[in-house]
Amino acid sequence: MTDTFLSLLLSALAGNGVAYMIARLEGPGDCFVRLRTWAGAYDPDQYGNLPWHGRFITCPYCLTTWLIPLALLFWAWPLDGAFLVYWATSVGLGFFLLQIGGV
Repeated sequence: MTDTFLSLLLSALAGNGVAYMIARLEGPGDCFVRLRTWAGAYDPDQYGNLPWHGRFITCPYCLTTWLIPLALLFWAWPLDGAFLVYWATSVGLGFFLLQIGGV
């Protein structure tokens, strides 16, 4: 039980932290700004809409949803049948942390 909770907490914190860095911070040498520029986050079309990948990379909630499974794969390997439950729990915890942080 303790190992499962620790895996969920660590994956939520890691996914949340990386998602926030990619979506909001500049990063060393402006690496995250360059990543967002490459993804089209600052390049709207003629109607002022960003492409889906430009919107995705600037949304910490979207990034959290997809980065947490990568963190879970790292901390919770080997996976058992409850991977989807772990994923949903970690994402929920990550969203909770984003709400507490005021994002």
